[in-house]
Amino acid sequence: MSDSIVTGGAGTSSTEYDKGYETALAYAWHRFNSYDRQSGMLKARYQRIRLYIIVTSLLTTILSVMSVVEDSSRYWRLLFLVAGLALFIVGLRLILGTRNIEPVAEGTRRRVDDMMRLLTGRQQAASPAQSQTSPDQRTRRVRSVIAVIFGLVLFAAGGFFWIISNGAAEIAAAVGGWTVLPWMRTLLIMVLIALPLVSAGLLDFAARFESRRNWIGFRLAAEQIRRAIYTLRVRNYYEDLTTADLEGLNTVVKKARETLSELGVTAPMLSEDFNPESGLVKPNHVYLPDQDDGYAPLDVEQYFRLRLIPQLNWYRDRIKRDYGRSRYYRVWILLFGGLGALLTAFNLSEFAAVTAALVTAIVTWLALMAHEQNFRVYAATLAKIEELAADYRIKENTATPADIEKFVDDVEQVLADERDNWSQGVLQAQDVIEDNLSRMARGETGEDLFKPETTTATGAGDSAEEKPPAPATTRRGRQR
Repeated sequence: MSDSIVTGGAGTSSTEYDKGYETALAYAWHRFNSYDRQSGMLKARYQRIRLYIIVTSLLTTILSVMSVVEDSSRYWRLLFLVAGLALFIVGLRLILGTRNIEPVAEGTRRRVDDMMRLLTGRQQAASPAQSQTSPDQRTRRVRSVIAVIFGLVLFAAGGFFWIISNGAAEIAAAVGGWTVLPWMRTLLIMVLIALPLVSAGLLDFAARFESRRNWIGFRLAAEQIRRAIYTLRVRNYYEDLTTADLEGLNTVVKKARETLSELGVTAPMLSEDFNPESGLVKPNHVYLPDQDDGYAPLDVEQYFRLRLIPQLNWYRDRIKRDYGRSRYYRVWILLFGGLGALLTAFNLSEFAAVTAALVTAIVTWLALMAHEQNFRVYAATLAKIEELAADYRIKENTATPADIEKFVDDVEQVLADERDNWSQGVLQAQDVIEDNLSRMARGETGEDLFKPETTTATGAGDSAEEKPPAPATTRRGRQR
């Protein structure tokens, strides 16, 4: 059969396809759009309700501590210790100069070299181009000196706050404490009774209506369809399609629907009516360029530009983002963990329960977002795809249509394997998270409740095939 009839040339807006080919792809894109929207909506709701559970559990711990600590001098001492620690941290960051580790290391090295030259009297050899200092260099040097001085001042202020924290009792007596009235205590007790009930209710609601299997199932179904569409579009460029090929695409759409049942998806699918007479269904990926209607046959270079390169760029962006966020959250975990030890050392152990709850909340959120697992899996998949692309480029001058189709199948299979591993890892990781959330609702805390490093797949982040950025490209259709 004729797979496509192109009435306009490359880059024109007037393009017609064989009716069967157009209908098969339009229905596939229609299902993909429905699954994609449903997955995004359910994922946002899933994460939001878990955030509510984390916040209510954290508030329960904070209010519980407040209900047993009535001595205002204890709060004054806590305030001075935390303020001193904050000044120490800010001062350290000013001395180091910047958040970025590379400028920090370079700035530290220069300061060490300057100190050694000052102590030994040795002069650094300068080239003629370096013999004169530019205004920008002098400005940066002045700013660096000011930052170091200001950081040392903050260090001294932090030490001063720690010293005066020993006189918290005298400060409380001079300023005056506060008295907890009976109605305030009654209200606090009522809130402490209500918060665990709210957490339990949220957990039950989440288990019934916001299951992790819902958004994961729709994501998997959408990606199965998208893989089949791209494979078919490449085949359509290099060979004539048959009715069996189009029926195969429709079979993939049916299997994607069966995937929802296999995963136990309980959320209904919200979909608009499909009308093949209403024109081409526009795919709703954010990366699809205007020049690509989602139907035109793709040669291998177009496949690189429209599918492979955007996917590789998406992997690189997500690896960078997830690695940065995992480091960021781990710094806060270490900070609050150290603060708990500091409070215990300063005889404020009752407040250490709050720091333990903060550590638990951050670790819970980190495990829920799965940043640590994601960047590892994405890096491995990125390397595999780059290796396949390099192998193809080596022999592209002698590649036959069969070689090109095999290359596309291999790439899509790598993406499919990553997706399958991702789904299994998500379900396993979320089982642990659901159990830990229920334990948090009962008041248990501690980072040892969570073992994110034991999971081997991507957790609750996006599937690796979600929404790469839009490339700037044009489409070339195959004329018949």
